[in-house]
Amino acid sequence: MNPNSNYLCIMGEIRNIVVLKNFWQLIGLLCLCAALTACAVPAAGAAELLQPTPTIDRLAAPPMPEHPTQADLGAHVYYQVCMACHGDRGQGLTDEWREIWEEDANCWQAECHGNDHPSWGFSFPPTCCTAIIGPISLPTFQNAQELFTYTITEMPWWNPGYLKTEEFWQVTAYLMRANHVLPEGVVLDENNAFVYNLHPVDPHPEDNRAQILLVTGLLAAIAGLVFFQSHFSNGSSSQK
Repeated sequence: MNPNSNYLCIMGEIRNIVVLKNFWQLIGLLCLCAALTACAVPAAGAAELLQPTPTIDRLAAPPMPEHPTQADLGAHVYYQVCMACHGDRGQGLTDEWREIWEEDANCWQAECHGNDHPSWGFSFPPTCCTAIIGPISLPTFQNAQELFTYTITEMPWWNPGYLKTEEFWQVTAYLMRANHVLPEGVVLDENNAFVYNLHPVDPHPEDNRAQILLVTGLLAAIAGLVFFQSHFSNGSSSQK
């Protein structure tokens, strides 16, 4: 059945009910309209829900655009140097992420990163590699400059300062972009990094008071219309 026909029929019933001054039937039909709107699922959307979820290789290198940005290059550096410890999504060294590595899942075992590691290896602290991407990540850094300074001084854990300076800027740009705080087209350097905050305050927090007032006003108008129609009809009948 055509949804437009349903709504036309419902609107016709509303007009009849206003004439009959039946307020509760009117409210019931309004609720029916809301239910039809909320429950309607477009056919295309339903078809998309039935599509199988593609298998993703979480250890694969990130795609590189033909003209990569600073953050795109940083994504590749992150993949090569940072991802093993910090996770493919910046989630940190979680149990779930370590399971991806199968036989190398226990990072603290002998001949890996335990205290008795080989001379060419390194050891992890008891707790290592917290999340660096996400709404509550990197709480001690205020802006891109602070993040860059810490990264170039302390990272990677096994050989701080191992990367080139530009590569550290690229990783910083990638982390800022991944945390949705780097405007498109910005190239970070020592002249502008302090400007871009890691935890900006939303100047326009969500406020649904306008929607509440609109719905309240609409219901009040309907109730007033029904009352006016009832009063006018009663007055006309008494005059006769």
